[in-house]
Amino acid sequence: MSAADPTLVIGRALGTVVVTVRGELDAAAIARLERVLTDLIEGQGNLTVAVDLSRVLAARRAVEAFVSTQRDRFPGANLTVRRPEPAERSQTQALR
Repeated sequence: MSAADPTLVIGRALGTVVVTVRGELDAAAIARLERVLTDLIEGQGNLTVAVDLSRVLAARRAVEAFVSTQRDRFPGANLTVRRPEPAERSQTQALR
């Protein structure tokens, strides 16, 4: 793992498994995240899962493709995804 690899933190809040991702969301990171979700949902039986991507660096298209693919892969799960904020909005909020 290099310094650019994303960090995945798994926790639980009010009956929901929360996977928080920080860093760059590239193809390798998406594959890793998919393995984690497969284990959490299919392996452990968690059906309410939230993925927090609000602090990742990724192209909007990559995030949307990830979200669409995951919902198709786990139709019986309640999967919620928090998407990254647009860069312009994040920069504006940082200035306030």
